Amino acid sequence: MKRFLLIMVLVCGFFSFGSSAEAYSFPHKLNLTFTGTHVEDIPDSDLNVSNWHIGYKFTIFNAENCKTTIKIQMMHLSGRFMSLSIKDFEGDWPDRTAQDVITLMPRTYRLYFENTEGECKDIRIKGTYGAIPQTYDYFSAFSQR
Repeated sequence: MKRFLLIMVLVCGFFSFGSSAEAYSFPHKLNLTFTGTHVEDIPDSDLNVSNWHIGYKFTIFNAENCKTTIKIQMMHLSGRFMSLSIKDFEGDWPDRTAQDVITLMPRTYRLYFENTEGECKDIRIKGTYGAIPQTYDYFSAFSQR
């Protein structure tokens, strides 16, 4: 009986392990076309609470010969922005597969888009982004409590 319970706990924990942007539904929509760089402020990210996440899920179009860099940046008290997460996406990324999530602190955040390599003109990005509260999976053996 003890073996059975141990096996069930391990199996349930294995199938619910991991946290990625797939599990999140972000509140703000984005549909933009840009060449060079673009800055998008993230509203509602200066929250005075703990256990929040900030991130995005995007589809990237018209970037066959390009590298698009997306940075999640936080403003310091001095007014300068520091990159907390930098991800490079080469070419097109279908079905909102260009994604990232980080834990946030009560500060002002923004997304910084940059075309770094190749012939990049009129890159189109569509998807969702924003700040969301952390949700716990209480049925997972690996959940944080």
